[in-house]
This record gives sequence, C-alpha cells and structure tokens, in this order.
Amino acid sequence: MLRGESLLCATVLICVLMLRAAPAPGEVVGYWPLDEGAGLMAYDHAPAGNDALILGAEWANGRVGGGLRFGGAESNEYLTVGVEPDSLFGDHFTVQLWWYRESSKVQIFFRKGRPGDRFTAYAFQEGGLNFSVVDAAGEQHAVKAPALDDGWHHLAFTFGDGELAIVVDGEVAAGEQIEAARLWRDDSPLLIGTYMPGYKWSLGGVLDELCISDRALAPDELEAELQHARGMEPAAIRVQEFDAAGGGVVLARDGVPGATIVVAEDASPLQLEPALELRRVLARITGARLPLACDSSPPQGSLVLVGESALTRELDLPDDLAGDEYLIRAGSGRLVLLGHDALLGDDPGNAGDPMRSKRGTSNAVHAFLQDHCGVRWLMPGRLGEIVPERPTLQIPPMDLRERPWRTYSLGSLSRDDQWCRRHLLGSSVFIRHRGGHLWYALIPEQEHFDEHPEWFSLIDGRRRREGNHLCVTNPEMRAAALAQLRAIFDTGFEWVELGQTDGWQRCRCDRCEALDDYREDVGWWVPGVPADRIHLFHDWLAREIAASHPDRKVLIISYGPTGEVPDAVERFGDNVVVEFTHSPPSLIDRWTAWHERFTAYVYWWGLYQRIAFGPKSSHQYVASEVRRMVDAGVEAFYLCGGGECWSTEAPGYYVYSRLQRDPTLDEQELFGEFCDGLFGQAAGMMREYFETLFEASDRYRELGHFEPVMGEPFHGERRPTSEWYLHCFTEGWLHRCAELLDEAEAQADSDDVRARIEYFRDGFDYLRITTECYRRLARWQEEKTDANLAAHRALMAEREAFVDAMLQRQMARAGDLPPTFSLGRDYLLRGPRDRYADLYAPLEG
Repeated sequence: MLRGESLLCATVLICVLMLRAAPAPGEVVGYWPLDEGAGLMAYDHAPAGNDALILGAEWANGRVGGGLRFGGAESNEYLTVGVEPDSLFGDHFTVQLWWYRESSKVQIFFRKGRPGDRFTAYAFQEGGLNFSVVDAAGEQHAVKAPALDDGWHHLAFTFGDGELAIVVDGEVAAGEQIEAARLWRDDSPLLIGTYMPGYKWSLGGVLDELCISDRALAPDELEAELQHARGMEPAAIRVQEFDAAGGGVVLARDGVPGATIVVAEDASPLQLEPALELRRVLARITGARLPLACDSSPPQGSLVLVGESALTRELDLPDDLAGDEYLIRAGSGRLVLLGHDALLGDDPGNAGDPMRSKRGTSNAVHAFLQDHCGVRWLMPGRLGEIVPERPTLQIPPMDLRERPWRTYSLGSLSRDDQWCRRHLLGSSVFIRHRGGHLWYALIPEQEHFDEHPEWFSLIDGRRRREGNHLCVTNPEMRAAALAQLRAIFDTGFEWVELGQTDGWQRCRCDRCEALDDYREDVGWWVPGVPADRIHLFHDWLAREIAASHPDRKVLIISYGPTGEVPDAVERFGDNVVVEFTHSPPSLIDRWTAWHERFTAYVYWWGLYQRIAFGPKSSHQYVASEVRRMVDAGVEAFYLCGGGECWSTEAPGYYVYSRLQRDPTLDEQELFGEFCDGLFGQAAGMMREYFETLFEASDRYRELGHFEPVMGEPFHGERRPTSEWYLHCFTEGWLHRCAELLDEAEAQADSDDVRARIEYFRDGFDYLRITTECYRRLARWQEEKTDANLAAHRALMAEREAFVDAMLQRQMARAGDLPPTFSLGRDYLLRGPRDRYADLYAPLEG
C-alpha cells in the first residue's frame, strides 16, 4: 500500500470514529425561550410554530433572559400548547428546561394527554421527581429521582432507544430500560405547569428555556442543543389590513394574516381552547398564523373575537343566550364567535366534562370551521381531519344565532372529548347521567345496610345487601333518598337521571308486593305489566323535587321493570322527562299517549351484543332510528356503546354525530362526504365496501328481531356466538369485502389514503379470521378427529398472531387514526364477556 493511501485510510477511520463518538444533535421541534416579557403568547422559535398561550403565569427574570413565574398550589397558572399529534413527541424525545424551585408539596412540569391513564408524557415532583410515558398498548412506564432543593436546576426528561431517564443538573438522576417502542398519542394540548385546567397543584417558581428535541439526548449533549435552539428566531407574524369587498373580514390573503384573535383577559378554558383550535386550523387552511391577544390591549385592524370579552360587550349582541347557544357574526372587520359558556360550580376542572360544562363558544368555533371553512372531522386523529387549503380566506357579512338540535348527546362517544367538541355534542344542561342507575348513589348499601337492613329488599326471607335493591315502601329509606337527591341538585345539576339498580330484584315484603302484579325475579321489561312500586317511588321523589327545586328536571328511566307505562300513577309531573331504553313502536306509542317529554338511551353499538366487534348498526339504520325517536318527541340521546370499533363502524359514528346537530341532514350525503373525504379516488370502492360490510348488520338484526308479546318478559335472542358469526359473515360476503378492499387499495392515490384503507382492512380481517375459526370449530364438532383439531389449533394460532400484528400496526398509527378496536389483546382474543370462549374449548379439553 502506498504511503498516501495509508494516510487517507487513517484519516477516514479517524473521521468515522469521531462521528460515532459525537452523534449528530437532535432536531429542535419546540423551543420557548420565554423572553417576550409581555403579552398572552410565548412564541415557539422552532419551525413548527407551536406557540403557547399563557394562563395566569407572570413574566419575570429567568435563568437566561426572561422567564415565567408560576404561583404554585391553588394558582391554576399554566401554559397550553395546541399541537398536531406527532409534532412534539415522537418515538424519541428530550424535554429540557430551567426551573427555579420554590417550596411546594406537588409540582407539575408538563403533561401531554387528557386526564386519566392515557397520556404521552407526564413529569412532576411529588416525593421526588417523577417521569412517565404510556405506550400505544396503554401500559405505563415510569422512573423516579430524588426531590430537589429550592433554587435553580436544569432538568431533562428523555425517552428513546429503550430507556426512560431523568437528568438533573447534567447528571443522570434516574433511568430505566423499557420495552416500549411507540407511545400513546392523541391530539390533546401540551400543558406546562398543570395536570389539567383547575388542578390544585400547579407549578411553582420560575420556568425558563423550555426546549423539546426529537432524540433522547445524553447529558453532555444538552447544553449544545440549547445553544443551537438559542440561534433560532420565531417566524415573524405581521398582520396586514386588507379591505374586504362587500364587508365582512379577511382572515388571510395569500398566506398573510389579516386579523388578530382576541380573548378576554380572564377567559376560561371554555373560551381559550376554542381560540387555540381556531388558530391551529386556520393556519392549516391558509398557512397564516394569526396572533392572539387579550381584550385589555387589543391591536388595531381586523379582529376575531372568541368568547365574551370587553370588546363583544361593546357590540349590539343578544344578552339572552342560554344552554350552549352560539352566535356567528361577521362584518366591518370583526368576526364574532361567541356562545353561552358555563361551568358547574365555576370549576375550571369541569371544562373537560360534557355533563358539567356548557360550551357555546366551542360550538361557535367548530360550526364556523365546518360551515364556512369546509373543515371535516371524519374520524379522530390526524388522518381523520380534512382541511381544505385556501391561502385567501374572506368571510362575508353574516349574523347567525344557532343551537345544536339535541338537548344533550352523551355516553360512549363522549369518552373522546375532542370528538364531542368538534361535532357540537355535549349538553345544553348540567346533567348527572351515569347510565341510569341512581339507586347506587342515593342509598349505597356499603353506607347504610349494616345500620338499616330494613331499607333493602326482602328476598327469600332475609334482607339482602347484594345488588343494592331497595325496599321502596320503607318511609325512612324514602326520606334518606329524597335528602340525597336534593343534595345532588344543590350542587348545581339542572337534570338528574333517576333509575333503579341494574338487574333489579323486587322486595317481597307485603307492602311492596301489594303495589303491583310484577313478579319477575330479574328486572325484565314485561309488556303491559309495570313495576308500579318503582314508578310510585320515583313519582313521589320527582314531586318533592318540584317543590324544593321547581326549575329542575328529573330524568326517569323506562328500563326493565319500569319499561312499561305506569298503572298506579295518573301522570308524571311537568318536571319529569322519561328516558326510553326499550323502543318497540307499540311501547313508544303507549308512552307518547301518556307523557310528553322524552330522551332515548340506545344500544346501537354496544360490545355486549352477540357479534361484539362486528358491524351492528349501519349508518342508514342509525339515521332512521334517530328520526323515529325525534318524531316521538325525543330531544336527547345517551349511547350505551360506541367508539370502541371505529374500524368496523366508523360511518355510523360520523353520521350519528352530524345528526345530533341537525337531524334533517341526509345520511347518504353524509356517508358520501365520509368516503370522499377519506379515500379520494378510491372513494367509490370504499363506499361499496361499507355498503357490503353493513349487509352483515342487517342480517344480525333480522336474526335477533322478534315482536314483544303482552304479558311475557322481553329479552334478547340467546344463540351461541358461532351461530351469529356464521349467519352474518357468510363466505360469499367475506370474499366480496376482500375484493372491494383490494380494488380500493389499487386505486389509492396517496400514502394517507393507503393508511386509511389498511386501517379498515385490519377491522375486516379480524372478522374474517374469527369467522374462519368458527367454521373450523364447526368441522371439529361434526367430526372430532385429530386432523380437524390440529387444523383448528393452527388457525387459532394464526388468529392470535394476526391480533398481535394488528396491535403493532395500531401502535404505529397512534395519533393518526383511532385504535382499530379500543380494547386490549386478551379482550380481542376472548371477546367481551368471554364471548369467544367456545373457540378455545377444544384446545383446553
């Protein structure tokens, strides 16, 4: 080898070693130096521009330049950053910050995720420094380091390459190897300084130089990353004043902002969250990031007024908005998006609860984005949000006062609060509705049985605490129940749902038995035979509430033993709303002839149904049922089931949600909107796929339908799960669905469309392989040979492998699409309530 060649090789080797020893720095995906010194916004200097809204925290001197001082416990001071699901927290990240600690029992640094056990990342101090992440399968991983003394500290929280770590002042204070590869993601905001709005334990002290990188940085890389971030400059936001031809307001022209969003200085989360959502979506539509200001220092030029403020009070606006009504008014350089907002008990912590908040301003913002900007939320996640690109957006003059049709829409879909708000779901009244069975809370057996067993049902000669069934004729129990019901209303609820315990069993004492002829041991609905003892008790409670709380409503469930119209009650009072749970036309006719005001508790999608994860209700069926209920006087819906099976029931969820705002919309147009928005050139094939898919739901309903018979208990059809599957999911149907998905995939014109089709294919393939297992099981049952058993065993192993792979794909799609099925592996394999246990019987014998 020549000497020059040797020198060149050595040089290359040294360079390679140097590259290995000094890995490239991560990309800064968010950097807030907190140097503004004034205003509502802390601007993000990273390219994504995820600016933070400041709620209560005050500008102060920081570790480097300026900073923000937080008031600690009870202060409710925090920052909120509205972000796209993947823009800050990927599969590797580092969050670093400077913090001047001031003594406080609990300190919340940051949380990305909604309240509860599903979040992306969460860091706080309580008995030490704590840092947690949740993987896409829902498992939490956590590390803990010693608590810190008062004064300045540099903190870093890192995740990636199989490790979770906390770095304090340049040293690793805690670390743990974990198996998580992908994290749980959603489109909730990043909160700095609090767990949730209204949370007692806020951050205390001064925060400075908050920086998020897309890699798990080593301790000796942190300062270099900060130095790199300090060289970034935020994108300039310069609002120009544009003339709006014909009046109205220009929000953007050619990607340049033409207005400023303004909120009240003391705005609640009910106004701030819609303002951030508006700013985020308008940036996606126009490319323009509108600045955000408060009403105490409004800028010149065009303004978008979100929620009530000093500026809206100067306008000639109606002052009698109620419920969750809203206004949209545009003209003369002003766009007003305002509604009636209220929190139960004025508690900011209730902002995320649709039963304890009235969200008129949110309704105004989302109605505006849908109706006047063309935005659609077809499914949860990034790939479900359809946003048109319009660099120039001019809003013509308008003056609208509207309210969603429903009084409330609650239940299973409400678990996704973001979906609720975007579709104007929620409630126009403060309502306590937890699925019907208030007796558990009125007279809980754990509090009262030991001292008062006589308050509970006499069954087989003894008082029973099991099941919380009450002796409704006991006067002391009735007085205690009334006192508790009044206490519930005293907390501010305007409606309270009243119903007996589930699986009700009657009291056999002489006084109770004398009140009716209802003699079923389990609480079925018996057409023509009401359990008048319960009706009399509920009617008495409602009339007493009318005397003490005349402006409130009691929502009485018509369920099981109370499903039939009362004989012993002449009529319910005007403060009663009846909630249908059984809905055969003949029963609805009897109720509507007897009472006037109704809601409906519906079971269109519940996993307790016999085919569980299969399609149970088509969008056509849902629309027809909504309208049938509306024609009967129903004004609100509670969903028992829904949101667990987006991959097999999504069109129905979407159509239902749109009809809650306006039940006169055409379901086929909404269905077409769903397919066109998600699938582009493949929309026709996917439309045919869903129409074919829902043929199975029609077969399911045909198999399970039977007319109620007067005097006979009404209950569901009880066939084995195998019979339902083999009847609903025929071989020809499976083959046709697979063909349509193949054809749609061939027509897909983008990666996003392909990802959506793959998502729905996973839902279908789960049904296909489960059905094939039932066919194999049937062959083994017909001929119990070793060969048939081996074939069944192999197919069951294939099914388990498919579920594992599907869940891996679900993890990879986290934040882009909702879970394929929002339940864990064992639940998918065995089925709800062990529905698929018969598949395993040959393997366990």
